[in-house]
Amino acid sequence: MKGPDAGLRKLLRDHMKDYGQWWQEIETGATSAGLPDSHCLGPTGTFWVESKRALSRTGRIKFEPHQVQWLTKHCEWVRTFVAVRLLEGSAEGGETDGIAIYDGRWIGSLLSGGTDSAPAILRYSGDVRRWPWEKIARVFAEGTLGARD
Repeated sequence: MKGPDAGLRKLLRDHMKDYGQWWQEIETGATSAGLPDSHCLGPTGTFWVESKRALSRTGRIKFEPHQVQWLTKHCEWVRTFVAVRLLEGSAEGGETDGIAIYDGRWIGSLLSGGTDSAPAILRYSGDVRRWPWEKIARVFAEGTLGARD
């Protein structure tokens, strides 16, 4: 899967509507550099999500400088997340699939050290059809999974 988010933004938009969240994809180009991919509304308020894919084997995530600046500046005032699609080559030649969701405050660590350098709120590896969509929705709604998970 190609592209900066390997289709993650569309997956999230399509599945989160089942949990009362409305996702608006944002494509602003140069008019507002760094603005996250998605602005989201739900029962617990509004939040922003930057969707990315991790580079295979290294866990590195490619961010543009303006994306880092936007998240750094806004994470203290609004809920922000970095959602990462984890695609890794397997010994059989295929790819394993997964997702990790981070609080936007970890943008500096994610930029410098990749997916293993920051604590994920949620991390799941497996077929996208079996992703824990209810838990993913709860992360975005509450910012955490809480003690019950």
